[in-house]
Amino acid sequence: MNTQERSLGLHELSQIYSLGMHQYINAAIYSENDVFVQFFEKSAYERMIFVHDIQYRIGVLEGSNLKMTLEEMLDAWQNACAFHKLEETFFITNDIGYIDKKAIYHIGRLLTEELSEESTSLIMGHILKIESGLKTLDYLLGSLDL
Repeated sequence: MNTQERSLGLHELSQIYSLGMHQYINAAIYSENDVFVQFFEKSAYERMIFVHDIQYRIGVLEGSNLKMTLEEMLDAWQNACAFHKLEETFFITNDIGYIDKKAIYHIGRLLTEELSEESTSLIMGHILKIESGLKTLDYLLGSLDL
């Protein structure tokens, strides 16, 4: 796998994370349960961090060291949270974990390729957070009276 193909694979992962972030924002907006709102907001913010991490790795691969400042990152977060009718704008499934499962599948494909140690470590950290989030969501759905 050459640098351009690795960069493209990471860019695709970034897009999946971005869709996941918007799905969690949408879920937080429409949830009536405070526990779910907190979980969805945390998950959305986590996906935003994932996007930032991956965009940085892409920059390293492409020889550009552009870093988003904290202020720019918070502006991006506020802009993302400004959506109120995401279901009219983005593909949203009723399975809140669908996009995270898609990310895990894509990560599995990426990890079969030759990635740098830094990229592999970063992605493995993401997959652990996604898997624990899916388990937490299953627990919440099973234990809270909705």
